[in-house]
Amino acid sequence: MKRKMFLLGSLALIVAGSIFWSCQKDEILMNPDGVMLKNALIGLDDCDDGCITTIQQYQSDLIKGVGVDVGDIQVHNTKQNLIVKVISDDYVASIRVTINDVEYYYDKEKDPVASTNVTYSEPSTVAPNKGKILRMTVTLPLAANVSCTEFKIDVEVDGGGKAEVIYKQYEWCEDCEIREETAFGGDISVGVNEPGNWYYYLTAELDGTGQAKVWAGQDEEIGTVVLSGGIINITLNGDWKLKDGEAESVKVQGLNDIPTSRLQGNEYSYKGTSLTDIDAGAYPFYMIHLDVEICE
Repeated sequence: MKRKMFLLGSLALIVAGSIFWSCQKDEILMNPDGVMLKNALIGLDDCDDGCITTIQQYQSDLIKGVGVDVGDIQVHNTKQNLIVKVISDDYVASIRVTINDVEYYYDKEKDPVASTNVTYSEPSTVAPNKGKILRMTVTLPLAANVSCTEFKIDVEVDGGGKAEVIYKQYEWCEDCEIREETAFGGDISVGVNEPGNWYYYLTAELDGTGQAKVWAGQDEEIGTVVLSGGIINITLNGDWKLKDGEAESVKVQGLNDIPTSRLQGNEYSYKGTSLTDIDAGAYPFYMIHLDVEICE
C-alpha cells in the first residue's frame, strides 16, 4: 500500500496572562521527531481550502516574564487524534490543558496520577541541563476526519501564566493505516528469530567511524544511528516517525558489559523524544530502543 503523509493542522495563538507567546511567522523549523514546524502568531486560516498531504504542525515559544524563553507548545492533528505537547526547560509540578472546556492535567502535588489522555515525563527521568524536554502530551481522539473543527485550548503551568490557543483541524486527503513497531538501533543482533526477545545493541567500535542501522519488527531497516564521542544521532527513513503521543519513545543506555536481554524502561538513563545530540557518555556498548510508527 502506498505510503501517505500525515496531514497538517493550523492554529491561531492569542496571548493571555503573564505568559505570552513570542513567535515569528513562517520560520520553518524541525522538531526532534523530524516533523516540520512553523512558528506563527496566526496560523494560516485555510482549513477549508481542501485537504493537506504534507507533515506540518505549529509551534510557538512559551515566554514567561520579560522575554524569558521557558519552553514551547506544539499542536497538530493526525487523522485520528488532536495532539497538544507542552515542552519546558525546567521541571514544573503541574500542567493543565483545557480543550473545549474539558480539563486534562498532571499535578504532582495534588494528584500524582495524570488524567485520561495524558502522558507525562517524570522529573526523575529527565537528565539535567539537556535543554527543552517534552513534559506533557494530551492525545484527544477526533470525532471525524473533517476540516475546520475548532478547538479552544487553554494552557496553564505552575508558577503563573496562562495562554489561549485556537486550533482548526485539517482533513487528511487520503486514508491510511498506522503500523506501530518496536525498533532498536545497533550493529549486533540478538535473538532475531525469537519474537518478543529480539534486540540489537551498538558497539563503541563504530564511534566516529561509521553508522549502524535502526531495525523495526526484527528485520526491517528503517534508519541509521551515528555514534561520535558518546553523542548519538538517529535518523529515520521515509515516512517512519516516533510514535504519536508517546513521551518516552526514545530510550538510550550506555553499558559496560554486553547486554544479555532487553533493558526494562527504568534501566535507561535517557528517556524522551529527541533523535539528535543524545549524550549517552563513553561506554563500550549501548542499547537504543525506539517506539515508532508509519502511515501506510
